[in-house]
Amino acid sequence: MQRMNRWVIAAAGVFLQIALGAVYAWSVFRIPLARQFGWSIPEVTLTFTISIFTLGIAAFFGGLWLNRRGPRTVALTGGILYGVGVFLASFSDRGFGGCI
Repeated sequence: MQRMNRWVIAAAGVFLQIALGAVYAWSVFRIPLARQFGWSIPEVTLTFTISIFTLGIAAFFGGLWLNRRGPRTVALTGGILYGVGVFLASFSDRGFGGCI
Protein backbone atom coordinates (compact mmCIF):
# COMPACT_ATOMS: atom_id res chain seq x y z
CA MET A 1 0.00 0.00 0.00
CA GLN A 2 1.32 3.41 -0.88
CA ARG A 3 2.12 5.94 1.85
CA MET A 4 -0.28 8.60 0.48
CA ASN A 5 -3.09 6.07 0.24
CA ARG A 6 -2.81 5.39 3.97
CA TRP A 7 -3.38 9.05 4.78
CA VAL A 8 -6.46 9.17 2.55
CA ILE A 9 -7.90 6.15 4.33
CA ALA A 10 -7.13 7.67 7.74
CA ALA A 11 -8.75 10.98 6.76
CA ALA A 12 -11.82 9.18 5.42
CA GLY A 13 -12.11 7.30 8.71
CA VAL A 14 -11.96 10.54 10.68
CA PHE A 15 -14.68 12.13 8.55
CA LEU A 16 -16.90 9.07 8.88
CA GLN A 17 -16.54 9.16 12.67
CA ILE A 18 -17.40 12.87 12.72
CA ALA A 19 -20.51 12.17 10.65
CA LEU A 20 -21.45 9.30 12.94
CA GLY A 21 -21.07 11.54 15.99
CA ALA A 22 -23.19 14.28 14.45
CA VAL A 23 -26.33 12.53 15.65
CA TYR A 24 -25.40 13.54 19.21
CA ALA A 25 -25.69 17.22 18.29
CA TRP A 26 -29.43 16.66 18.48
CA SER A 27 -29.53 18.07 22.01
CA VAL A 28 -28.56 21.47 20.59
CA PHE A 29 -31.62 21.53 18.32
CA ARG A 30 -34.15 20.02 20.72
CA ILE A 31 -35.40 23.18 22.42
CA PRO A 32 -35.37 25.44 19.30
CA LEU A 33 -37.38 22.82 17.40
CA ALA A 34 -39.90 22.52 20.21
CA ARG A 35 -40.33 26.30 20.26
CA GLN A 36 -40.54 26.78 16.50
CA PHE A 37 -43.10 24.07 15.81
CA GLY A 38 -44.95 24.11 19.14
CA TRP A 39 -43.99 20.54 20.01
CA SER A 40 -43.35 19.16 23.46
CA ILE A 41 -39.86 17.97 24.42
CA PRO A 42 -40.99 14.29 24.40
CA GLU A 43 -42.31 14.71 20.86
CA VAL A 44 -39.00 16.18 19.71
CA THR A 45 -37.00 13.56 21.60
CA LEU A 46 -38.89 10.78 19.84
CA THR A 47 -37.00 11.67 16.66
CA PHE A 48 -33.67 11.19 18.47
CA THR A 49 -34.87 7.87 19.87
CA ILE A 50 -35.79 6.64 16.40
CA SER A 51 -32.46 7.87 15.05
CA ILE A 52 -30.40 6.04 17.69
CA PHE A 53 -32.45 2.86 17.25
CA THR A 54 -31.95 3.00 13.49
CA LEU A 55 -28.23 3.66 13.96
CA GLY A 56 -27.90 0.52 16.08
CA ILE A 57 -29.81 -1.68 13.65
CA ALA A 58 -27.90 -0.27 10.66
CA ALA A 59 -24.57 -0.85 12.45
CA PHE A 60 -25.48 -4.50 12.99
CA PHE A 61 -26.39 -5.11 9.36
CA GLY A 62 -23.51 -2.95 8.17
CA GLY A 63 -21.13 -5.14 10.14
CA LEU A 64 -22.51 -8.26 8.50
CA TRP A 65 -22.21 -6.61 5.09
CA LEU A 66 -18.68 -5.47 5.92
CA ASN A 67 -17.55 -9.08 6.28
CA ARG A 68 -18.80 -9.88 2.77
CA ARG A 69 -18.00 -6.72 0.78
CA GLY A 70 -15.18 -4.98 2.61
CA PRO A 71 -14.82 -1.59 4.29
CA ARG A 72 -14.56 0.56 1.16
CA THR A 73 -17.98 -0.42 -0.21
CA VAL A 74 -19.71 -0.14 3.16
CA ALA A 75 -18.09 3.22 4.02
CA LEU A 76 -18.85 4.69 0.59
CA THR A 77 -22.46 3.54 0.72
CA GLY A 78 -22.85 4.83 4.27
CA GLY A 79 -21.39 8.20 3.33
CA ILE A 80 -23.69 8.54 0.34
CA LEU A 81 -26.76 7.56 2.37
CA TYR A 82 -25.79 10.02 5.10
CA GLY A 83 -25.38 12.83 2.58
CA VAL A 84 -28.72 12.06 0.95
CA GLY A 85 -30.36 11.95 4.38
CA VAL A 86 -28.98 15.34 5.38
CA PHE A 87 -30.05 16.79 2.03
CA LEU A 88 -33.59 15.45 2.41
CA ALA A 89 -33.75 16.65 6.01
CA SER A 90 -33.11 20.18 4.76
CA PHE A 91 -36.61 20.10 3.24
CA SER A 92 -38.31 18.94 6.45
CA ASP A 93 -39.61 22.36 7.48
CA ARG A 94 -41.74 22.55 4.33
CA GLY A 95 -43.58 19.25 4.80
CA PHE A 96 -43.62 16.48 2.22
CA GLY A 97 -44.78 18.79 -0.55
CA GLY A 98 -41.61 20.91 -0.29
CA CYS A 99 -39.28 18.23 -1.66
CA ILE A 100 -41.39 17.08 -4.58
